[in-house]
Amino acid sequence: MIEEIFFQDEGRLTITAASVGLSHQRWAFTTDEEVETKSHLKVMRENRFDVLPIVGKNGKTVSYVKTRVPNEYSQTEVLPITYEDTLQLDSNIREVIDLFDRTNRNFFFLTFKNEVKGLITIGNLNCRQVQVLLFSLICELERSLEEFLYYCLSEAETIAWAKSKVDDSREDCKYRLMLATYEQLISLDLENKFTEHFYFVDLLNIITEKGLYNEFGLSRRKWTHFNSINEIRKRVAHPNRSLIDNENTVKKLNQRLTKIDKLLFMLKNR
Repeated sequence: MIEEIFFQDEGRLTITAASVGLSHQRWAFTTDEEVETKSHLKVMRENRFDVLPIVGKNGKTVSYVKTRVPNEYSQTEVLPITYEDTLQLDSNIREVIDLFDRTNRNFFFLTFKNEVKGLITIGNLNCRQVQVLLFSLICELERSLEEFLYYCLSEAETIAWAKSKVDDSREDCKYRLMLATYEQLISLDLENKFTEHFYFVDLLNIITEKGLYNEFGLSRRKWTHFNSINEIRKRVAHPNRSLIDNENTVKKLNQRLTKIDKLLFMLKNR
């Protein structure tokens, strides 16, 4: 029955540091000679690099150039690559994000069999692979929340809650449109659950207002801490937005991902 493991596969995405970072075959780099003549500064300035690998004559990378002040290229220093500067290139990106947060670093060199083979920076997290991973997590969370509501509340209760939210002064009220779409599908004899029409924020709000957070042994205040997950939902819904910027730091991203992990755990084990 070995084949059964394929039927039990949940299809989870595995994103590694290597799939997000830069391979040494494609990265920009400098040499010891260029550092001596300071010609590396032009490359760093034009590309806004704060870190630039130094590739030796033997093809190995054991040191790098770093700006002493971010985005300031008048002064740089050459540093050896230490163990603390490295990650294995097959490290799970979720662990990488957590490490960026805990160490307050903005780059790591990626290794394979203890040799430097690539580089990953915080800026690399604004890539399609990470967006796809977050999208899959949000999808899983929305489905789990919808299933939770389906078993906690009747269809009539969820419909009544939506009706209480209808703003009669607005024709484009999302709850009015939600109810109309649901009724149209019913009239066409197409089976659908009303909770399927909820937005992510609605799933959180109805749980809050109905006090269903008690099912997890949480207070209302602790439950509302999960509301910040919606910030990830917004950015996943608009892939042209950066995941990491001045306001949405890697620390905030890590905190929100941890909340997703906790909420999924509670939903799966209630």
